[in-house]
Amino acid sequence: MSSFYPFYSGIFLETALKTSYKHFEFVFHHFALGNAALVRNGIQRLPELLASRLSRSELKLGQTFESGQIEAFDAVIQTYSPSPQRQSFNACVNLYFEIEAADAGLLQNLTHTIGLIPQSDYVNNLHVLQAGQQRLLSATVVGQTEMSHAELEYAARQELLERCGIAVSKAVKTYVIKRALPAQTPMKNFGRGAP
Repeated sequence: MSSFYPFYSGIFLETALKTSYKHFEFVFHHFALGNAALVRNGIQRLPELLASRLSRSELKLGQTFESGQIEAFDAVIQTYSPSPQRQSFNACVNLYFEIEAADAGLLQNLTHTIGLIPQSDYVNNLHVLQAGQQRLLSATVVGQTEMSHAELEYAARQELLERCGIAVSKAVKTYVIKRALPAQTPMKNFGRGAP
């Protein structure tokens, strides 16, 4: 049970776990059916791979079209940004550190799996990424997006050292992702058992 809280906090990017039961059930069901995976070279690698396999088509991102231009294409996928007034989002901060010292077995495990820190104050999950000859530690922080980069880095360093025995050196990059995932609010029960 203690691993559920940090695991699903990291998935839904919210520490209160207010996500609807239906959404939880959907995610849990799919985890039970198969393996979860991370993209080795980062999530940007997915559209790059898809675009590289197009032989008779081209991928154009961030395009706007005037009336009548769309008919010149065989297919166009249009997406629209949701109105910020209607949709709230969960946020996260991803910190990337050079690893100074840690147990070799732990680092090997974190290369193949996502590490969780139960009852964490800051870092929700960990993963080791290979960048050429260098291994980087990716630490995801949920619910602390208002802290400064320096405060977050310090808090994460302390927690990693004290709770995991991982000493990190240089902070390579910090990404604050304010609109990381649409917030899934609890569903209301309409009609069932109502008098």
